[in-house]
Amino acid sequence: MLDHNTLVRYASELQPLPQSCTRLAALLTHEDADLREISQVISFDPVLTGKLLRVANSAAYASRRTITSVEQAVTLLGGGTILSLAVGACTQPMLEHSIPGYALPASQLWQHSATAALAAEVAKEFCTVSLSPLCFTAALLHDMGKLVLGRFLTPDLVALCKRAAEEGGLLPFQAESEILTVHHGEVGGLIVQHWNLPEAIVSGVTHHHAPEEGHDAICFVTYLANVVAKQMEGKTAWSPAEVSALDTTKDRLGLTAARYEQICNVTKRRLNDICRRYT
Repeated sequence: MLDHNTLVRYASELQPLPQSCTRLAALLTHEDADLREISQVISFDPVLTGKLLRVANSAAYASRRTITSVEQAVTLLGGGTILSLAVGACTQPMLEHSIPGYALPASQLWQHSATAALAAEVAKEFCTVSLSPLCFTAALLHDMGKLVLGRFLTPDLVALCKRAAEEGGLLPFQAESEILTVHHGEVGGLIVQHWNLPEAIVSGVTHHHAPEEGHDAICFVTYLANVVAKQMEGKTAWSPAEVSALDTTKDRLGLTAARYEQICNVTKRRLNDICRRYT
């Protein structure tokens, strides 16, 4: 059993997000977010301004004109993408570390998280329900809890979790809950909460393995993004519980089987394009 106070302490020791990130996230909780106010927040952060202009002028966005101002970049990219860029720039160094407790080599967690964020961005084009721009950031941060929980996963605990999953027919996150009394989604929620990000992002991260417990579309999109990212990584075997959860997610987001396949195909194509350009 892990002590809750200890987890909170470790979560609070992670490098905090810049004020510009939390301010952007707060603005984006409103459907009628003012792009001028968003631009103003970014303009006071020179590092974010430089990154934003580089991305806006990159071939990935195929702009026909040179983007020279923050206002133009905000209009082109949208608030959700900008927030993901801002949060991603801050969290990438953390997510690139290896996590032995989860058998994750260096950079693998970052690659998975970035792919999930891309899948969430693509999903917006195919889902028939309205999606918050915060979905992209929730998908990007969904596995942050592994950074903290991985510190406690000794070989003995890993073996116990594996046995609980195999013998009890549990999913990995359920085995974590049974053995550790907490799973990485819940720990990730603590981290995001400590960063003062909106409750919607906290919910998406916390419930990314059990979206029905979150009662919000952002939880289902984050779940979907995680599944698509795993599929991009080559996962082909899915448990009946995972298949059922994915079917529920499709229904909740208004996705047909064909639209889901389109999300996977477009995500894969864009991911390959990004890899060709930036590796």
